[in-house]
Amino acid sequence: MEIIGACDVDAPLLGSAGAATVFGPQKGADPEAVAELENGLAHLARIVGRDLGADMAGFRYGGAAGGLGAGLAVFARARLESGIKRVLGTCGFGERLRGADLCLTGEGRIDGQTLAGKACLGVARAAAARGVPTVALVGAAGPDADAVLSAGLSEWRLIGPGLTARESMRHASALLSAAAARAALEHAGAR
Repeated sequence: MEIIGACDVDAPLLGSAGAATVFGPQKGADPEAVAELENGLAHLARIVGRDLGADMAGFRYGGAAGGLGAGLAVFARARLESGIKRVLGTCGFGERLRGADLCLTGEGRIDGQTLAGKACLGVARAAAARGVPTVALVGAAGPDADAVLSAGLSEWRLIGPGLTARESMRHASALLSAAAARAALEHAGAR
């Protein structure tokens, strides 16, 4: 039996692009906690290397889900791959785009990390390959958010401009519905 780890980001376990450094602050870790998390993951990688002879830090997608990718690869002998590619293939995304004029996708926070394989960019790239523009409806935008525009996404929009993250989350359903309707109407009017 083959186990496949469908990973949301192409991030290593350790280092400046690794699980603790990149995702720790997004989850509320301060610099001291990030350092402690990084040290803990490095310690685990050393023990696994010593006792099992596996390079836990060497797996592509190893930093996904806080290091779960590397854990699956080592302990379950899983093959790690891009989760969005698997999801798009499984749901027949290309067929679903047939006849579409616009694709809408979403992301909690769009930033430079989105380039590491996040779902909204995978959707945008797949749609762009079929000539369909994609607008991402997002809760927040962080550093390097506009970098995604040169990587396949046509546009991103905040669902609740001027609102706090808490307010946007509290009213996400209504905000998403309104933002999607605006994007569709504007796209239809621009054609």
